[in-house]
Amino acid sequence: TRQLLAFSRKQVLQPVPLDVNNIVQGLKKMLRRIISEDIELILVLSNKPCRTLVDPGQLEQVLMNLVINARDAMPEGGTLTIETSRIEITEELASRHLAVKPGRYVLIAVTDTGFGMDESIKQHIFEPFFTTKPKEKGTGLGMSMVHGIVRQSGGDIWVYSEPGQGTTIKIYLPFDFSGEETLFEKKSIDDVPAGTETVLLVEDEAALRRATKRILEEGGYTVLTAGDADEAFAVSADYTDVIHVLLTDVILPRMNGRALSEEIQKRYPDIKVVFMSGYTDNSIVHFGVLDKGTNFINKPFTAKDLYLKVRESVDGIPVLPKPSGPVNRGEATSEPEVDEKNYRPLPEDIRKRLRKAIIAARYEEITEIISEINAVDKALAEKIGLMTERFDYDGIQGLLTRNKEKQKLEG
Repeated sequence: TRQLLAFSRKQVLQPVPLDVNNIVQGLKKMLRRIISEDIELILVLSNKPCRTLVDPGQLEQVLMNLVINARDAMPEGGTLTIETSRIEITEELASRHLAVKPGRYVLIAVTDTGFGMDESIKQHIFEPFFTTKPKEKGTGLGMSMVHGIVRQSGGDIWVYSEPGQGTTIKIYLPFDFSGEETLFEKKSIDDVPAGTETVLLVEDEAALRRATKRILEEGGYTVLTAGDADEAFAVSADYTDVIHVLLTDVILPRMNGRALSEEIQKRYPDIKVVFMSGYTDNSIVHFGVLDKGTNFINKPFTAKDLYLKVRESVDGIPVLPKPSGPVNRGEATSEPEVDEKNYRPLPEDIRKRLRKAIIAARYEEITEIISEINAVDKALAEKIGLMTERFDYDGIQGLLTRNKEKQKLEG
């Protein structure tokens, strides 16, 4: 869904000023693990800052997709080169080749020595679901997502390729003249302090509201809850101390989150606001990009995502999560140790229903299915229950996958 949203330029982007060189360097180790040992990775990075305004997570997705495609085009090995530079786009170049205005740009070029493409394939590579790979190896959404993110970020993408001669893909992103670089001043997840602030949580889904409240309280926050705007006004009016953060869903009964935040900010001018939603909405998103200074978290989110976003709103400094290890918030977050060898295979219908509910992030349906699992395997149900309360959907997916493999072996 997010790939399709990116293609249609309706994905929620949160751009920050950054140096593209740092993004590429930060991905270097991961990229080496993705490509095979017989592919040489060469980075040719500009010795000058290549600043642009872009969503760092989305830019990483762009590079990952391009590298994966390059790897698949070189099954017998080859050379993969990633280059960065600063470039001036003239009126002639802009009018003939690129859908951008003349000016200064950051160029990212990804070149492989693989199969290459003929003109008939090049004409379709950005179309959703178009792929030359076997069904089990590609969905056809990778390049359409790349195209959508680049265009949504104000840039353009250009492809040069010939059969047997490899492929070069060039990405042009507008140069950022602000001189501000906030991304690499970010704190790591280990540096995130426990919360001491008060959060007003407004969420109309009761089960999700309870789970989010518990997560925030485990992180040290005082949490006030409301199911809609009227209740939020009443709760905030009765509270005699300072409310530091409003965490609100975008879509609420009778009054949306944006209108609610404006009213709350009239009473508490210094309050920070974090919006949350499962999809983009015109009340907070204009052309798919958030207003400058707006804090937003996509559903489904993890407990780690939630801690980071709340701290970012309070401290004003984006926090960069580390890829490994959960946030340690004390004994309340510990999970039961269960020997996976002793898991009983889940019935196929339960496993399929749970997987669908997780993908759709339907919290209440997940908890209902867990009660059914409890009758089959109490220890597994308890483990999945704790993961659900922390929104650790990836962890549950991993358990389901291992459970399915065990089922095949025993079958």
